[in-house]
Amino acid sequence: MRFYKKIFLIFFLAVLSACEKEIIPKKHTSFDKQRIEQFVLTETKDGKLKTILAADYAEIDEKNNTTHLRNPEIKFYSDGKYTSTLTSESADVNLTSYDVSGNGKCSIEGCDGERLDTTDLKYDAEKDLFYSDNPVKIKKGGKTLYGQSFKSDTKLSKITIEKQVIEIEEK
Repeated sequence: MRFYKKIFLIFFLAVLSACEKEIIPKKHTSFDKQRIEQFVLTETKDGKLKTILAADYAEIDEKNNTTHLRNPEIKFYSDGKYTSTLTSESADVNLTSYDVSGNGKCSIEGCDGERLDTTDLKYDAEKDLFYSDNPVKIKKGGKTLYGQSFKSDTKLSKITIEKQVIEIEEK
C-alpha cells in the first residue's frame, strides 16, 4: 500500500509540475464617477482667495468632465476680498471651463446685504458673470426689484435686469 501512495504522490507532483502557471492580472476597475462627502475646495490666484466651494457631496463624472454638487455654497472673492455667496439646491460644474450651472432655487448674497433670488442660474467663470433667463428678485436697501432675467458681476455692483419692476418699502 505504501508503494502505491508513493507512486500516486510522484504522479501527482509530476502532473502538478507539468501544469503551466498562468498569472492572470487583475482587471483595473475604472470608476466613471466618484463621490466625495462633505466636499470643500479652495481656489486661489497669486496667493489670494478666489473661491471657496462647499457642498454636502460632490459626484465627479470623469467621463463627461463634470462635477455634480448637492446643496453647494460658493463664496467668491476679488483680489482676496469677499464679494458674494451663491447657494443652490444643486449645481453642475464643468471641469474644463469651471462654469457653474445652479439648479433649482438659487440665491446670491452680496457683501453689502443685497440678495438675489432666481432659479437655474449660470456662472461664466471666464467673464466672472452670473446670469439667468428666469424671473429674478433682488432686495437691496429697502428696495425690491423684480425682472424676467438678469446678468451680474460677482460683486453684485453691475446688474442688468430685463423687464424690471421696482417696489419701494416705506419705513
